[in-house]
Amino acid sequence: ENTGAVVFDNETSAREAIEEMNGKKIGRRLITVKGSRFPSFPFSGDGIQIDPMASSSAYLGRLGCLVYGLALGTTDESLRRAFSKFGEIVSLTIVINPRTGENTGAVVFDNETSAREAIEEMNGKKIGRHPITVKGSRFPGFPSVSWLSLQQ
Repeated sequence: ENTGAVVFDNETSAREAIEEMNGKKIGRRLITVKGSRFPSFPFSGDGIQIDPMASSSAYLGRLGCLVYGLALGTTDESLRRAFSKFGEIVSLTIVINPRTGENTGAVVFDNETSAREAIEEMNGKKIGRHPITVKGSRFPGFPSVSWLSLQQ
């Protein structure tokens, strides 16, 4: 089962997308679309996304990478191949910005050292022929519910 997440800049658009897309097909796959809330976190001085409400860095979540500029056909597997050399990946996904059509990846490692190396080494590199931008982000947890379930 593949899952994906689409984040809108306003609640009205998100509700419309859920109503319009739930039960539709993408390609030959029937999709189930459910709503979910994604907290917004500001960036710290070093470009790492943080939760200002957390009293300790232990609550900030794992450090990972947001990968911008992925080619339209980029797969989870090709993103995994590009980043696995830095360490064990515990979560990986690609989402499509419906306004721009741009793919953005999220890669979460099992430790901060791997994440920091990936950010430093991969920013400005290419996956395929597409240059990518890699920024650090804190992932406060991994959701247990699929936002977008693809079924055959």
